[in-house]
Parts: sequence; C-alpha cells; structure tokens
Amino acid sequence: MDFVSSELLTRISSATTRSNDDGSSRTELDSHADSPVVGKHAYILYHTGRTVGVSGFSDKLGSVQSVPVVHAAIVYDCPTSGESYVLFVNNALHFRDLPVNLIHPFLMRMAGLVVDECPKYMPSAPTVANHSIYAAEYDVRVPLKLHGCASYFPSRTPSVEDLLPGAHVQINITPNTSLWDPHCTSYADQEAVMTDYKGNMKETVPISTICSVNATCNEVVLEPSSRICSVLSRVSNTLHLGEFASAIKRRFGASTEKHAIYAVRSGKQKGVSVTELARVFNIGMETAEKTLRATEQLCIRSSGHPSLSRRFSTNDRMLRYRRVSSDVFMDTFFAFVPSMKKNKCVQVFCTDFCYFHVKSMEMKCDAPKAVKRFFKEVGVPPNLICDPAPEQVKGDTRKICEEANCTIRQLEKGIQWANRAEGAVNRFKLGVKKLLKESDAPLVLWDYCLERLCKIFNHTALNLFQLDGMALIL
Repeated sequence: MDFVSSELLTRISSATTRSNDDGSSRTELDSHADSPVVGKHAYILYHTGRTVGVSGFSDKLGSVQSVPVVHAAIVYDCPTSGESYVLFVNNALHFRDLPVNLIHPFLMRMAGLVVDECPKYMPSAPTVANHSIYAAEYDVRVPLKLHGCASYFPSRTPSVEDLLPGAHVQINITPNTSLWDPHCTSYADQEAVMTDYKGNMKETVPISTICSVNATCNEVVLEPSSRICSVLSRVSNTLHLGEFASAIKRRFGASTEKHAIYAVRSGKQKGVSVTELARVFNIGMETAEKTLRATEQLCIRSSGHPSLSRRFSTNDRMLRYRRVSSDVFMDTFFAFVPSMKKNKCVQVFCTDFCYFHVKSMEMKCDAPKAVKRFFKEVGVPPNLICDPAPEQVKGDTRKICEEANCTIRQLEKGIQWANRAEGAVNRFKLGVKKLLKESDAPLVLWDYCLERLCKIFNHTALNLFQLDGMALIL
C-alpha cells in the first residue's frame, strides 16, 4: 500500500466540528493538497477502482488506508443570477466523513480556469476579478469568500435532477484525465526553465515559421551571442555558463525542499492487483505480475458497492484510439497563398525517428481537429510536445488530450529550435518548393504536394539508429 505523507488526518478532525447536515458545504482552495479531496457532501459519479493510503507527517498520528479515488460532482448556486452550475471534480480522494472539499488552485488552472486567490480588500485597485474563479469558456465567475484565512466558495450536494443533461452548465474544475499523477516532474521542469540562474526571466527570441511557397525559404536570423549560446547549450550545459550554473543550483541547491510538510500528498494510485488478475485470468502470480508491468490500466470501471444506479463515464477515447510509445512534436506553419481547398496553414506532427504526419487547415484555430484526426489515424502518444501557442496548449486541444490520456508538454518560450517539428517545417518548405518548380504546378496545389512529400518521407529508408536501416512504413 502506498501512503500519502500529509497533515490530512489533523485537517479532517478539525473540519468535522464545522459540519452541515443540510447538504451544504464549503469547497476550499488548499495549496497544500496535491490531489483533490471530496467529502460527504459530494455526489460520487463513479469509482476509478484505484486506492491510495493517507498518513500523518508523524507516525504517532496514525494512518488511513485504502482511500478510494473517485470522480465526483458538486453544485454551486450563484446568489446573484440564481443559476446553478454543476462542477466535476475528477480523480479525487473520497473521505466519507469529511464535511468540506479541498482543491489545489494548480489543478483548477490545469483545467483551464483563471484563479485569483488575493482577497479584494488587499489590492490597491481591487476589481471583480480579484478573489474569484473564472471559467472563460462558459463566461462564469465564482466569487470566493473567506473562512478565517482560507478561501472557499459555497457548494452543495447535487440532486439527480441537477445531473440530468441540459439541466445546468457543467464545468470541470480539475483536469478530466483518466489518471492524475501529482509527482510528475514535468511541471517543475517547465517552471525551472522560465528563469535564468539569476532568477530573471529568460529573453525570448522570435522565430518566424511562416511558409511562403512562392518565395525562398525563410532564414532564421539570431544574434551571434544567441546563436553561439543555443548551439553550446544543446551540446552540453557545461559549455554555457548560465545553463551550467542553473544545473548546479538545481542539483545541489534544492535540498530544503525535503523539509516541506504538505496537507495532502498522494502516493501512487493502484488499480487491478496481482492477486486479482491471477484469480480472474487463472494464471500464476509471476505471470500476472509481468502482465501488469507490460500493460496499462486505462478507463477502469469498478465499484465497491454495485447497483443499478451507478454512473460511469462514457469517455473511452483512451481505449478506442491506438497507443504509440513515442513522444510526438507538433507545430503550425502558414502559406501566403490559399490552396484550392481553401487551406491557409498546416499542422505538422513528427517523432524523433522522422515519422511525419500533416493536416491542412483553413485557420489555425482548427488545430484541435487536426490533433483529433492524428489520434484517430495514427494513435495517441504519451506526450504531445509543442510551442506555447494558445490554440495548441489550451481550449479544445487540451480537452481532447485529457480525454485521450495524452499529456501536453509546453516548450519554453523563445526556444522553438528545441521543437523537432521546426526541422520538419523547414524540410517541407524546401521540398514543396522543389516539387512545384519541377512539375510547373500552380501554387494552389501546395497542400497536395505537401501530403505527397510526407508519404515519400515516411516510406524512405533513412540512416537512423532507431530504424536500423529499415523503411519506416513497409
């Protein structure tokens, strides 16, 4: 059993004295909770089948074992408009006796919400945006209140009628993923690269990715110092003083983080156990253990209390789509001449072993459709790496990736050369220009040439270690 190192037991005991029996409760913003927590005033939609353990920061406080991980729902009633909003809390720890709900603001921001935790009386020029949660997609603002010094908003248990389709606006206040891993190091890595070793924001270098099929390939022009620094840092961080100092600081200067005490720190979640798999499949324990290591558990649907009224999620994209084991890079480039099919831009996907996939689009806002098409035709990668363009990292694109259990990894601003799709863009620019010139074809056929060029690249044997001299698609 994996345990949660926390102060949650103390928090629960102090919260039980503030319980309400009329179904109303508080949903508090807890920055020390790395996993959402729901109590007895939340409606459990379905159980994920996974459990975690919770223990205090001291062994003398005891422990709570097998805390179920659930997907739950609460309702917020707006006192000004009279509207009710159903809020979904995904991958939450369920404590049946806890009268309040705890959610980390980081999780809300991951779900696309704008969270301002500063009370309105503190800023010099307060606005309605202070101390509130804003869902831009639905134009809904939830004002926060204070209980002591803790920010919260009132909530209640939803009824069956509240959960009916179309009854109320439904909003995800935590990421709608099949699995939440609070120990993922990518968040800390992305935060660390935003500043230099002095603590200042790194300068961004704008690089144009605009494609002109009737002009020469755009050249990337950098300052000499920036060009040298970028090349040296890619060879080794020891050749660049700033990067080397940052690496030393991260390696030897972060020991104080071990002394932090969290309110909720969840361990690794468990799904189907080795014993259960061996019993159901009628296989040996050793074979069952190897099977669990070699397979993934996605879209788990189980319940400790089966009933006809149990609700399960209808999202099964992580099962319907094929899975690919390699990370995929993504980028967008534009053409000055609209194609015969009215396309003006292209979404490019590529891997580290030079597999390419292109999807022509009329506008860059069609990027979510291109991502969904890539998932259907090729598969879902574990990570989708791209530049911090809003249409690539927010909105429908993030929602599609969350539903398919794919993580969006956002590159640091100003280092587009770290995106492998940039190399594919330049390669396609030269190739399309050459094909159009040799065939004397009109410029409006550039997207057809691009698709043909992509298929040629994927069927060509390249001198790559990963391919071992073989063609990528046979």
